[in-house]
Amino acid sequence: MAAWQRRIFTTAVIMTLVFLTPSGYGLAGEGLQNQGRRHRVGGFVTSGSSYDGAFDYDFFSLNPFWGVFLTDPARRGSWEFALEGFYNKYTGDYSSNYELGLSPTIRWHYGFEDSWSPYLEASIGVMYTDLDIPETGTDINYDVHVGGGLNFRLKPDLYLSASYRLRHLSNGGMSERNKGVDYNQFVFGLSYYYK
Repeated sequence: MAAWQRRIFTTAVIMTLVFLTPSGYGLAGEGLQNQGRRHRVGGFVTSGSSYDGAFDYDFFSLNPFWGVFLTDPARRGSWEFALEGFYNKYTGDYSSNYELGLSPTIRWHYGFEDSWSPYLEASIGVMYTDLDIPETGTDINYDVHVGGGLNFRLKPDLYLSASYRLRHLSNGGMSERNKGVDYNQFVFGLSYYYK
């Protein structure tokens, strides 16, 4: 494993450990330490399309995820940390190519336990791709996205989500071939909410 690959892997492991330490709802204030954390598990189905460059890169994706609320989700503003895996399958001229990765994601929800609630999210992950294009240049790349969406509470423990992401894929300067690719990504998902 090259030095830059070790740095990416180490960064991802440290971020994961920092956010998964068992400290109750330490960020939410007093009185919540013994209530335990709330979690979500679910999956997203997404579709993405590049919007710059000389070539069109379109994909569909399956993204399983697990999340833990760092603050009380019943509050008007609550934070969630999630580990989101993804398998992106390209279509069209690149239909034999794919991406496989893991993205630690931070989400801020407004009124998560209401019948519907907006949220914002940001993520920096690492991924492998067999898509050999000048814009990325390497097999190992960074996957960065920001976005926002809505959660719809179907049942007390079942949520439907719809969101938009602005996604950027590049190798972070680890190769001279590193223009990067930007995507519009539309996301739909279901999640199960539990303690």
